[in-house]
Amino acid sequence: MAGRLCTIALAKSARRLFLNSTAVENSATINGLDLHWLEWGPSDGEPVLALHGWLDNAASFSVLSPLLKNCRVVAIDLPGHGLSGHRKPPGSYNIWDDLLDILALVDHLGWQEFNCLGHSRGAIIGLLLAVTQADRVQRYIALDGIVAQALAATEAPSQLARYLRDQRRSRKPAAKYSSIEQAIQTRIKAGDISVIAAEPIVERGLQLVSTGVWQWRSDSRLRLASAFKMSSEHNLAFVQQLAVPSLLLLANQGIGKHPEVLTIAEMASNLSISHLDGSHHFHMESQAPDIAQLIEEFLLESAY
Repeated sequence: MAGRLCTIALAKSARRLFLNSTAVENSATINGLDLHWLEWGPSDGEPVLALHGWLDNAASFSVLSPLLKNCRVVAIDLPGHGLSGHRKPPGSYNIWDDLLDILALVDHLGWQEFNCLGHSRGAIIGLLLAVTQADRVQRYIALDGIVAQALAATEAPSQLARYLRDQRRSRKPAAKYSSIEQAIQTRIKAGDISVIAAEPIVERGLQLVSTGVWQWRSDSRLRLASAFKMSSEHNLAFVQQLAVPSLLLLANQGIGKHPEVLTIAEMASNLSISHLDGSHHFHMESQAPDIAQLIEEFLLESAY
């Protein structure tokens, strides 16, 4: 019981950091999309591009970013998420579809070189970016994620069939909520996330559509089947060609509990791996200060 109370106290402390953090809200039209992002830290700080997970948004970095004292963190609402615009039909949300928008954003920021910090789906996108843009990505930091869930090549026809079915099927109206609290509780029930982590993500991810009625901003197409998925061979090729200094932090109660993730991650020669206690959104909870320290030490050590 004492340990649980301590964890709750630390989580509340992390939440206070979020409430007291000073983020600058920005937006621009990038590749025809209205993209939004949050910025923390000194303008001359180490440039860090933060990529959030599936159905999250830039607020998922609201606890960690203020702790990275020497960094200029830019956390984007990826297309279809948060305040950012949705792709026009029949646009899709495969993990590689965001790469050109991300590169256009860093061009807009004037960053020739930058560090990439990704959580979950954002870490997977970050891997693709770090491998294919090694001349621009100085360092890659992954939080509880690194490779996509693999699908055997023999399953590709049925995967494409699911994609076509989902795209052509009429979709149900988006769920509506009578309060932000109701939406928070729904988000908690839908996945492995605590109330401390869910609050900022949900608050940024909702829109008021009529008096007392809330609805998700995210594009419902994010939940549809992808046209194509990476195979184990694809994942291995990217991991083995990871040339920039890289750090993977795994949550023991998150992705880190799946041994296949560690097996493929250990194939990378430039990747340091550390395990921390906590759940999938550990960077928003009591582990945030420890994660910030590990990231700052990594950035400092790999600079020489």
